[in-house]
Amino acid sequence: HNITCLTLSLSLCTQGFPSTITLHISQAFHSPMNKEIQIALRRAIYNTCKEPKKETEIRKNAEVKETAVSQENLRKMLSKMAKQKLLLLLKDASTGEMIFHSVPREKVASFQTLNDFDTSIYQIIDQAGDLGITKREMGRKVKKHSKIIDLSLKTLVTKNLIKAVQSIKSKQKVFMLYDLEPNREITGGIWYTENMTFNTKLIMELQSATVNYLVERGHGTTMDILREVKGRGLSSSVELQEQDMKQIMTTLLYDGLIEEAPDSREAEPIYRLMKGVEVTNPFSEIPCSNCPVFADCVPGSDVNPSDCQYLSKWAQKLQW
Repeated sequence: HNITCLTLSLSLCTQGFPSTITLHISQAFHSPMNKEIQIALRRAIYNTCKEPKKETEIRKNAEVKETAVSQENLRKMLSKMAKQKLLLLLKDASTGEMIFHSVPREKVASFQTLNDFDTSIYQIIDQAGDLGITKREMGRKVKKHSKIIDLSLKTLVTKNLIKAVQSIKSKQKVFMLYDLEPNREITGGIWYTENMTFNTKLIMELQSATVNYLVERGHGTTMDILREVKGRGLSSSVELQEQDMKQIMTTLLYDGLIEEAPDSREAEPIYRLMKGVEVTNPFSEIPCSNCPVFADCVPGSDVNPSDCQYLSKWAQKLQW
């Protein structure tokens, strides 16, 4: 009906009819959406905004275009979905444009119980990503007393919408979305334990495994050694990546225990033991490999690397 009316009005308008006909066009085009179109538009917006999107990006989406709604009706639906806590409203830091982000279906019920201030705190935390944000930084953004912010944070943590993570970098707690994996810049990666203590034990294990590999094979790349380490299950407690192994290789290079082979023809460097380093080097004698309580040796516990007299004596043999 709307399309027929629009075509007729345009035809009459071109023949010089009054401007009231043009108003009739606008009213016909922007008439209320029927239920089927509303459902289709709601679904299209929700699917499109699973990744944060600006309004201009939403309008260009093929699924949204299929509904053939006006810009006015699109904005009305975006506003309605935001009020229903189906969408979060974020702001682009550089342009100030509004960004829409769908609330995960399993969390919609939790969001609908939040007040406006709780929602605004969540939105700020969402924008911080995997680096998180401190309570002080939140305070500067919302300009509210810390006790009010504390109440919102407690509500969001209780509902498993956010979590607090201790930052190695700032030595403070930062808050991020519950399902996010913290950035390595925050946690220190695998080199720090859950208690935020330096994982000396793991580093020694990996250094020892690297030197032993080069003793047995003569040479190898970072990936060769990484595969060997994973194959032996030495990194089963952490998600060891190539960049981690490269850091281990760098420490051994600086310590003068290994070197890059001069005849390396591959894009990836090939390593070997430094000339003059004996095959029976201290790494092959690391006491951890034969320790009867190795599995119980954890920083902060009764059995830990820091208080181990055998490990201390072994470390004294290394000229680092």
